[in-house]
Amino acid sequence: MAIALLGPGVSLVPGSAVYTGASNSSGFFAGDTTIFGDLAGAKGVLLTSGAVTNALPPNDFPNASQDNGLLGSADLDAIVGGDTLDASVLSFKVKLDPGTSGIQWKYSFGSEEYLEYVGTRFNDVFGLFLNGVNLALLPDGSTPVSINSVNDALNSSYYRDNPLSVGDYGTQYDGLTVVLASVATGLDPEVEHLLSFQIADRDDRILDSGVFIQGKSIRDPDDVPTPLPMLGMISALASSRKLRRRVALAKLR
Repeated sequence: MAIALLGPGVSLVPGSAVYTGASNSSGFFAGDTTIFGDLAGAKGVLLTSGAVTNALPPNDFPNASQDNGLLGSADLDAIVGGDTLDASVLSFKVKLDPGTSGIQWKYSFGSEEYLEYVGTRFNDVFGLFLNGVNLALLPDGSTPVSINSVNDALNSSYYRDNPLSVGDYGTQYDGLTVVLASVATGLDPEVEHLLSFQIADRDDRILDSGVFIQGKSIRDPDDVPTPLPMLGMISALASSRKLRRRVALAKLR
């Protein structure tokens, strides 16, 4: 999985890759999922708080869940201010090529928690840590990527609704972020840098969340052949549709 994520200017430190989580919680995605917009055929790594199979399209089930009975992540606990569970963590070290002083990556976070549990304690979260610092942030540089921080009411320009039965995106998840890009600059190419991708449920182990990390997107930001996709202008779906969906879905809790 680590190798699949690396692009030009960045190489894996041999023997450094470690995955912690259920075996069914991580895997690869491929094909035109529409999640990455104009990048038809995009492929990469999928990390989830449940099962990767629960991310498969279409969105025909309101509460896809896999309880793996695992603990969470202390790093993610700190972000959401409480206990996380069923964490899926991929960590590895990289070195930059000579003359490279930065790296970037692209991803989209999705969840079955949308939209019924926005604003509740079930605040599933994704973190992307570089040398211990979380860089999975909105463009303001401070807002983390979680259910309660990116949704139809808060930071809605970074959110895409994917309603039951009429979802526009190739996944079971009821909502997902636009494609987000993080860039780290001023890095020392002479040292090893630790990357850690982490996702977890908050306060329970049901209603899966997942993060799609684009393959070969961990790369030198100065070596990008095409512009980053700008998906922040996705139009919001009609509020009446969201209301009907919220009323229609049976709650697990």
